[in-house]
Amino acid sequence: MKPEVLFFRYAFPCTRVILDRGGINQETYSNLEKLAKEGKSPTFDELEKIYKNAFEIMQNLYGKKYKHKKSVESYWIDGDHNKEIDEHPNYKDKSEEFKAICKVRKVKITGKAPFLKDTIGWFMFKENERDEEQLAWNPYNIELKKGETVNIHHNIIVEKL
Repeated sequence: MKPEVLFFRYAFPCTRVILDRGGINQETYSNLEKLAKEGKSPTFDELEKIYKNAFEIMQNLYGKKYKHKKSVESYWIDGDHNKEIDEHPNYKDKSEEFKAICKVRKVKITGKAPFLKDTIGWFMFKENERDEEQLAWNPYNIELKKGETVNIHHNIIVEKL
């Protein structure tokens, strides 16, 4: 997977927050959602305009190599993004629940969402056995089965592990 596609796959779940805060308009959001569902991505230049905070952090962490696939993986998958949420002043006043949703989390699929009439793309998951089931959206149409492990971000299934 190209680095910009991998970046966008993990960043797209943040896009609703950017829309809600006025960082983009509804038309831009809809175009980004369409690209996400198609497994495509804007260019890195376009991504940098939308996800300014993430790219600023990545430039500080990885220097000139911030667009390399290894840097994208380190940021989203290896935990640098989650560490930033724990330490960045922008999250200081946010609730622990909000911070948890903003983090990339490894969870186990427990099945399709049984209470939705149209269950296509909606799954249930648990972070650990003691947790209650939660709902997650699968906009990338990743083929999933009960018991499989995935990464989620803002309760959106990003990648099967």
